Formats: sequence, C-alpha cells, structure tokens
Amino acid sequence: MSSLPIAEGLSLATTAPAPPTSPAAGTAAADAPVADAITVDNGQGEKRKREEVDCVMCSGLEIKYRCPKCERITCSLKCCVAHKKHYDCDGKRDRTKYIPLSAFSDADITSDYFLLQEIARSASTINVLAQQTAPRGNYRKLSKKARANPELPADWLGRFPAAWQNFVKRALERGIDVHLLAPGMSKRKANTSCLKGPALHWRLELHFVAVSPVVKIVEPAWDDSRSLVTLLDDAVGLRVDTAALRTTLKPYMKAGRDAWLFLLRKEFVPASAPQYYELDPARSLGENLRGLAVVEFPIVHVVLAADRAKYVFAHRAIEEVRAIEQVSPPS
Repeated sequence: MSSLPIAEGLSLATTAPAPPTSPAAGTAAADAPVADAITVDNGQGEKRKREEVDCVMCSGLEIKYRCPKCERITCSLKCCVAHKKHYDCDGKRDRTKYIPLSAFSDADITSDYFLLQEIARSASTINVLAQQTAPRGNYRKLSKKARANPELPADWLGRFPAAWQNFVKRALERGIDVHLLAPGMSKRKANTSCLKGPALHWRLELHFVAVSPVVKIVEPAWDDSRSLVTLLDDAVGLRVDTAALRTTLKPYMKAGRDAWLFLLRKEFVPASAPQYYELDPARSLGENLRGLAVVEFPIVHVVLAADRAKYVFAHRAIEEVRAIEQVSPPS
C-alpha cells in the first residue's frame, strides 16, 4: 500500500489493482467505481476514515464551504453563490433552529445567550423610545370598571401618539370604548380612522359573508354621523358603475335589502363562542356604536336574514333593562 500526501494531517491511501484473471473479470473491474479512502489525522496520532462528500453543484471533491443555514457543501465561491439561487437559501444561520439535547454544544449555548441578550436590548430600546415620544398628561386613566377589557393597564393610552389619544378620548365621550392594538399588528396598520374637528371619521369595513370569496366594501374615513344606508346607496346603488359589484352580490340583490342583517362582533369574548350585536342601518354609525367596545375600527358583517339562526346575538345593557321591564308584572 502506498500513501500520497495531500495536506498536513491528511493522506490519500490507494491500493494497487490486482491483475484480472480473465477478460470478463477485467471488464467488470473497469466498470466498477473506484472510491478512494480518505484518512484524517485527529491531532493525537490516530487516524480515522472519512466518507467522501461531493459538491452539491458540480460534484467536485475539493470541498471548502458548508452553508451555515442549509448545511450543503460546495467546492468554490462560484458554487456557493449558485447554491443560494438554486435552493433559495440566504446563507444565514437559523439561530432558532431546533437542536436535540444530545447534539447541544457549548457553542449553541453561547449563541442562544447572545440571541436572548439582543432581544432584551431591542425590547429595552423600544420601551425607552415609546416613553420619550409619547406625550404626557394628554390622556386620562380609566378605571377597570370603565374599560371593556380590564386586562389593560390604566395608562395604556399614553403609549400612543397624541392624535390617537384624542380620537379615543372623543369616542369615549360619545360612549364608544375604543381599544388600540400594539404597533405592528395588521389591524393597527390598516386603521385609517381620524378626528376631523369634532367629528369622528372611522375606517369602516362591510363584509358580505354570504358569498365566496367574501366581498369587502371599505370606507377609509366614514363620518360617524352618516348611516349605513347612505354607504350602501353609494356602493351598490342602481347605477352603471356598480353593476359589477351588484352582480357579485347576486344573492343579496335577489333577497333585497330588507333581508340584510348588519352584525358587529362583540369584543373580548371567547373566539370559540362568538356573539354579535345587530345594528340598525337607518341610524348613524355613532348611534350604532354607542355603548359598545371597538378594537381599532368597526367591521360589520352583512348576512342574510335566512341565516339568522347561525349566529348568537348579544344584547346591549339598555335592551336588557327594557326586556326586564316588559316581563315584570305590574305592582
């Protein structure tokens, strides 16, 4: 056996081929793949065999790079760049990748420690910026009894810009309990409600759920003094420009507006047991929302009266009092 040095600590061992005993044997030997055995010195004078690994792009044996993310092996910078395009890999190690406990190393513990430190620094920075940018003394603290969601801290509104604080305060004066989500939430980003003078202008969405896919009519700033009937006249009135939408809403058009129900989902109830308030389309939006809690902006579900049995209806406090008065026997 002869040994050919390749690099320090690495040697390639080959065996001289035995002469074939017959022409058939020679042919078989020529067709069989010949695998070189690679031995690696572990630094303690011991040698172990290592299985050969080819480059994933060109099948070359001169491997040099292992991708930190997908762990594919390449032989050159060209193949490394090519594998990112071919496998849609960005080459960045996934710091949250699951590692079994048996394979956990000191390096993994160190990496997790640094990741947690970075998260803590980011959270601390955001908290400081929120405290520096939020105006002081421009909101009032609400007691738990006055809030629909008692889990919120009393000073939660102070974390938002002054414009939103004024909007929430004005809505509260009108009996509407508005709750704002954390920055970054999709509904928080989509909210285009605003305060124009003394008037509240809501982002209002009507979802027609009896058709598939659900049809949505969105008003970015609907004056709360206007009714839902006015909105429907603008959106699905008998005009040429609304023909396509009316065709899409064919089940609704066929049933007629008298058979439409306008429902607002009750907030802060279990998602597994939703409840809905029924709105009066002839009344203004502000009147319909009075006494209710709204998260960011109202989303009104428009359903057909034939599907009324599919929904559980909630009742406002004033409705419950009136019902009790009606069933109570006269004194």
